Amino acid sequence: MRKSDWLIAALLIGMGIMCMSVSAVSFRSMPMMHIGTGLTRVLLCVGMLALVLLVWSYWRKRR
Repeated sequence: MRKSDWLIAALLIGMGIMCMSVSAVSFRSMPMMHIGTGLTRVLLCVGMLALVLLVWSYWRKRR
């Protein structure tokens, strides 16, 4: 396997563990749900910024 395959596998495993732990903790206490919604909003903003930077760098390489 190449390095990129290992990276993708590690990210998927990390996301799975994170989802399982957040759901397990959030059902014990309701305030954790509020933290989860805020965290989701932050991660979406970071993801959009990363996508814009990726497209911008790809566009710049093509020129």
